[in-house]
This record gives sequence, C-alpha cells and structure tokens, in this order.
Amino acid sequence: MDKSLRNTLRNVVTQCRRLLEEAVAELLEGRFGIYITGKVEPVDRMKHLSVDDLEYREQLLIHLQHIQAVGFKTKDAIEQLVREVAFTHLNRFCAYKMMETRGLIRKAVSDGLKSQAQIAALALWLRAQRAYQEMGIKKNRPKITKSNIVCAEPMPGEKELLDEFVAELQPTVLGQLVQVVFEKMKLAGEAGLLLIIE
Repeated sequence: MDKSLRNTLRNVVTQCRRLLEEAVAELLEGRFGIYITGKVEPVDRMKHLSVDDLEYREQLLIHLQHIQAVGFKTKDAIEQLVREVAFTHLNRFCAYKMMETRGLIRKAVSDGLKSQAQIAALALWLRAQRAYQEMGIKKNRPKITKSNIVCAEPMPGEKELLDEFVAELQPTVLGQLVQVVFEKMKLAGEAGLLLIIE
C-alpha cells in the first residue's frame, strides 16, 4: 500500500471517527442524560426512555464505572466511553461494507437510505402514519423508536467458498456457527423478512 493511499485511509478513518464521536456524545446527552462534562442525570429524570432504553442506559453506566475503576476521572471516562462506542460502530460499518463488496450480503450501508432494511423500515413507518390518520389521531402520536427489521437473503450457494472461508476462522467454534447460520439462511429467499433465526 503506497503512502498516498495510507494517508487517504487515515484521513477518512479520522473524519469518520470524529463524526461518530460527535453523534454518540449528542445521543448520550440528549437521550440518556450522560454528559461529556461528567454530569449524569438521575434515573428519575429519564421518564422519556422505554424499558429497553433504560436497560441500555444502565449497561452504559456500568461500563462507565468499569472505565473509571482503572483510574479515569469521570469526564475522561465519558470521553473514553464515547470513543469506544464510536469505534464499535465504525468497525461494524466497515464489516458490513466488506461483506457487501464480497457479495455476502445485500447492500446494508453503501446506499444509505436506499439500502433494503431502511426501505422496509420507512414503508412500515408510512403505514403506521396512514393508520394513525385513518383512526383520527392527529396529535400525540406514539413515537416509533425502533422497528427490529433485518433484511434476510439466502447465503451464496458455493459450498467450496463457504468451506474455504470457515477453514480460516478462529476459534473453530466460530466456523461451526457460520455453517449453522448458512444452513438456516437457505430459506431466506422464500421467507424474506419473516425468517426467524434464534
């Protein structure tokens, strides 16, 4: 890899990290009451959060305590938490992009709002809005906070490619898990969004 390409990659990763860190910090403050200054709102001021979001907030605070336990001051610990969450999401985006490029999954991030799952989520939201209108609910409509939509697609049919891929996975149990998922995903073409893999 030449120096120019390395510099370009470093700049892109730095910009992505900065954008994600800003978004994470805003979400922690605006939604979960965890401020970059070190202030943490008491739980009784979080009445806007669902049960799932309260549990998620609790997990964030537990992780924050773990960071503080190794010697970080509160403000520094929150900055570290923001960095960790941002890097986790950046790594996931990169993984999705690599899987897309190899043809292992449909476009999940490359097309932004045009990606399959986002289109399905938007269609569902529009149906809900129409239903509210038909029911005469014009104000105080319940807020839709998540849709749990996953875009399922059959795995590629080349067994040799799967075997080659699985052979390189470590630990071995990860390869076994991939083979089970591969087998279960054979029905994805017919079942689509209805496919359940537990």
